[in-house]
Amino acid sequence: MGFYSLCVMDHLFQLGTQYGIIHGPVKAPMLEGYSTIAYLAGLTKRINLGLLVTCNFFRHPGLLVKIVSTIDVLSGGRAFLGIGAGWFEREAKGLGFPFPSIRERVERLEETIQIVKLM
Repeated sequence: MGFYSLCVMDHLFQLGTQYGIIHGPVKAPMLEGYSTIAYLAGLTKRINLGLLVTCNFFRHPGLLVKIVSTIDVLSGGRAFLGIGAGWFEREAKGLGFPFPSIRERVERLEETIQIVKLM
């Protein structure tokens, strides 16, 4: 089809229509992003795959690097990492993740980026 890349959201709950019409109803299924792009990597041959913005506090930094690098190797170098500090408090608390202040989330993001570069 000629597309260069395909991104999926890194949300574990649906956002609901209050966040825009492109999001599904709150009760609709929301697939985990890295599992989804791993599946898509097996169905495609050329398109680059990633999460539009990975929520930094959903996965431990070392595990995140292993997940992305595994998909990258298995897809022949087509995975990429986009990452952010996270913002959706209801989702975080609903899944038992701590939801620190924006300052702490940004500090953790900076630390994760350093770990990604080292690994």
